[in-house]
Amino acid sequence: WTLLYSLLLLLIIVENISYFVRRKITTPQKTNATSKNASLTELKRQTPRKRSLQIFILLALALTTIAWTTGEPLFSDLSSEQKEKNLDRFLEQEITPYPVQQSGDWADAIPWAKQLLLDKGLDAALQTFYIATSAIIIAFLLGLITIPYGAKSFNKPTLNNSTLGSSHFLIKTRQLFSLFMRFVFMISRSLPEFLLAFLLLQILGSTAWPLILGLALHNYGIIGRLGGEMIDHSLDSKSDTLLAHGGSRNQIYLFAIIPSIFNRMILYFFYRWETCIRDATILGMLGISSLGFLIDDASARDNYDELFFYTLLGACIVMIGDIVSDIVRSKLRSA
Repeated sequence: WTLLYSLLLLLIIVENISYFVRRKITTPQKTNATSKNASLTELKRQTPRKRSLQIFILLALALTTIAWTTGEPLFSDLSSEQKEKNLDRFLEQEITPYPVQQSGDWADAIPWAKQLLLDKGLDAALQTFYIATSAIIIAFLLGLITIPYGAKSFNKPTLNNSTLGSSHFLIKTRQLFSLFMRFVFMISRSLPEFLLAFLLLQILGSTAWPLILGLALHNYGIIGRLGGEMIDHSLDSKSDTLLAHGGSRNQIYLFAIIPSIFNRMILYFFYRWETCIRDATILGMLGISSLGFLIDDASARDNYDELFFYTLLGACIVMIGDIVSDIVRSKLRSA
């Protein structure tokens, strides 16, 4: 737990530094008025300097240099010839199906692949698909419900320069709750899904739910962040029309903002779903019978041909999801 708290503290620091840098980059600076005949040298001299951003860049370069030149070496001591031999052995022998290694005939790979697929591969692939899909659906449903409470501009006393009738106490309560939700989003996306799944595994036991909830919590934080930024940039004329007719924040969110960001949310949904497929494959190494479990088992037995087959099977699921994503978004655009 001490290591977990240390990791969390580090991630919070990095998150705030990231926010500081983005704000410095995107915030416009005031410039002094110049004459039409000002020289290029004068214009450069009057250009606003973001000193704090420059200092941060120099500090980042210094820390990167220290990281690359101290501590454990980042590269192995193997010669180029040895690396080339290892690569050739891996490509020509280790990932070549075992029957093909014996006979040299690639036709023997077909019954070998069919047996792996029917014995364990198909069930593990479906389990991986179920875990990833359940996780992303939970994350998005929770996100759609809570992201309006975490958006900064959506919880200010005024919305699009229109004051919403609320008492001072309710306004402060809303702002404090919005700050709390942004903190929840940050914690959720900062903790790695592998760590969340491992902790939940200790609590819930060896079932698929630790993987599902670990993935859902991590992606919930990401969706909360992306959704909040989309809401902050989606307060348009439709929002003003609802405000003029006495609409509440919830009505503006439901009937103006969600329709305007729906296509992008679908895009994020499938993007994060593809990521969940890959993560569910990795998380299967915790012992749940998914593709990750089969990959870990094949690696432990040094059967790299099977490992490569199960990895390709996971990639096939991602590619199918990408095709489905393109079809759905195409239909939405045409509609």
